[in-house]
Amino acid sequence: MIFLTGNIILLLASCTKDVINVKLPDFEKKLVLSSFISPDLKYNELTLGCTKSDFGKLSAPEPPGKVSVSVSDGTNEVRIDTMLVDSNYFNRIRIRNMQFSDGKSYKIRVDNDEGLTAEASCTIPVRRDFHIEVDTSVLLSSNPWSGEKYSTTTAKISLTDFPGESNYFRLIFSVNGIQFVTPVEDVVISDKGRDGEKILLQSITFYPVTINSTYETDSAFLRIYLLNTNKAYYDYHKSFYTTTMGNTGPFTEPSPLYSNVSNGVGIFAAYTVDSLIFRLK
Repeated sequence: MIFLTGNIILLLASCTKDVINVKLPDFEKKLVLSSFISPDLKYNELTLGCTKSDFGKLSAPEPPGKVSVSVSDGTNEVRIDTMLVDSNYFNRIRIRNMQFSDGKSYKIRVDNDEGLTAEASCTIPVRRDFHIEVDTSVLLSSNPWSGEKYSTTTAKISLTDFPGESNYFRLIFSVNGIQFVTPVEDVVISDKGRDGEKILLQSITFYPVTINSTYETDSAFLRIYLLNTNKAYYDYHKSFYTTTMGNTGPFTEPSPLYSNVSNGVGIFAAYTVDSLIFRLK
């Protein structure tokens, strides 16, 4: 018993022992760049900041300071006329004098007054018609005690992939505030192995409503926004989902966020939008 008690005390003591003489990794300050450009946006924006150290003396992220931003389409390079929207720890800047077009490639470069530089490039996907479809089904049921009748609507959203090219999608939708039976993940999808095929993007089941209810599901509109993205957009959001949702265990191997920014860190990606408004039936 004495031996067991001694082992427990020793174990507890070892859990609280300070570690000394540990060499912390060197910290290299870098610019953080984040921008998702699209010709379908009214305003394209760029978010800038600086990395912060995760070791040693911790501090809040630093603003990027005075910056110079230029964008090139391969033929012309334009010094961006920027309008600062927010300047808390990260600068959110609205790009005003550059019009982006689908099918074209762009390169962005950011310099600040401390000599830090960040560069990235991306190609905006060509606008396609993916023939978005919504198939609905209604399940009728009744309460065996009250005899009240219910209808449960399910909507399946699909597209027809454009053949001969790699496509990456993100589905965004809304339905007049009607709740779903199960939570729907906001995910990105690849057409790998399904080139040119019809792809089911999402199956949505709504809460049952009474058939004599004035709050009918079929009075609602399903608004669908299909983002046709480039691979960098897909890789970034896949890694973001893995980092925030996948690493749940204490011994899970860290999964860093995808970055396509040279010298700095972050993401510069692009997309176009196909949309559909569908009245639920």
